[in-house]
Amino acid sequence: MILFIGFELAKSSVEKDPSSIPGRIFRGCPLVLFSIVVKMGMAVYNYKMGRKINSMTLKAIAEDSRNDVIATSAVLIATLVEHGMGYQIDGFMGLVVSLFVLYSGISLARETISPLLGEGADTELHDKLTKYIQSCEMVIGCHDLMVHDYGLDLKEALQKQYDAQHESFSVFSIPKKKTLELHMNPTYDAEKLDKCLKKSEMYKGSTNYAINVPTDAKVAFSEEKKCLVVVPEDKGNVLQFQQLTKAVDEALAEGKETIDLANEEEYPEVYESPKIFSDDAGLKKKLDACNPYVMRWVSWKITDDRTEKVGPKLIYSWLRYKNGKVTFDEEKISDWVEKNVFEV
Repeated sequence: MILFIGFELAKSSVEKDPSSIPGRIFRGCPLVLFSIVVKMGMAVYNYKMGRKINSMTLKAIAEDSRNDVIATSAVLIATLVEHGMGYQIDGFMGLVVSLFVLYSGISLARETISPLLGEGADTELHDKLTKYIQSCEMVIGCHDLMVHDYGLDLKEALQKQYDAQHESFSVFSIPKKKTLELHMNPTYDAEKLDKCLKKSEMYKGSTNYAINVPTDAKVAFSEEKKCLVVVPEDKGNVLQFQQLTKAVDEALAEGKETIDLANEEEYPEVYESPKIFSDDAGLKKKLDACNPYVMRWVSWKITDDRTEKVGPKLIYSWLRYKNGKVTFDEEKISDWVEKNVFEV
């Protein structure tokens, strides 16, 4: 509209006949001056309100009122010049005003079209958006923010997006205390969760994370101590899938971000466990029963030049322990005697 008015004003200024200006228009100068004051007041008011509420409509009205002030002032100046000096400058003043109106119209159109096409936000708006996003409940951080201004109410748009992402539960925030009350637990696809856990490195293992099966504690011969000792159990790192799923399910329900599966107090059954531990009473009983037989060195003088010795390790290989009783494997002893004593 402003561009159209500017174009028509330029056209009429070029085509204007100086003799067509009535001389009696000078008598209406007080009324023209009054209209200039009123239009100037309207321009100032609409401009301030437009800036206050960021309204392009009010800004456009202010531009239009300002243009009316300039156009009317030009008419008044041309009238006074003609009356006082006799020069016909009405057409020239109209052309100058039309150019100003066209410039205003183009500027206003550019300001209106830019948001529709999408313009990048300035630094101040970027900082305000970042602070607003980080002030929302359950938002941990904000980075790589990209903003394109299309003339939307960004705060309202952000709030709608935030509400949509958290519509699965209700959050009530008490002013100044920021207390959250969850009235519904978040839901998830159990089948997808199972697939995700089964593909995880901690469950199936990888070249960087080996899966070790748990082994029981046992009684074994120690080369260093030359006697029987209890070899501790190896707990391994094999996860029980049902317990793993249960732990992750509880973490999701409670809104946890991390869980420590190595915490045996919180997750006592998530890993497969050995059946026999080093403090087992049966192992201690076997150790106490067998060591008195094992911790011996027996020597046989076969001839003056030949002596055979039997030490703890060999004795332990002959030993048999069952139901709390110690016996010897006579067949193994016979084989050793035949091989080491009677061979020439």
